[in-house]
Amino acid sequence: MKKLLYLFLTVLIVACSSDDDSNATACLGQEELIEQYTNAVLDFTTNPTSTTCQAYISSLELFIQCAEGVSAAELEEYQDFLDNTDCSQF
Repeated sequence: MKKLLYLFLTVLIVACSSDDDSNATACLGQEELIEQYTNAVLDFTTNPTSTTCQAYISSLELFIQCAEGVSAAELEEYQDFLDNTDCSQF
């Protein structure tokens, strides 16, 4: 659970950082993407079930595809987390 919280905080910090040189049109709805991810993490941490886990995984997959200003190393770390998360445990 601590890893999940740390991952959430990392994504939140990276996603909210300011980058004036970023390409704002690369992925539309960046704020909505972050809001969806944040809500999924909060739902899963407060009520860890298979359903909330799947919603969290889906939102993280979408974040990996659409996030702006995230390094390749960070994306790889998020993907590793996805690859090692089994929602059937909940």
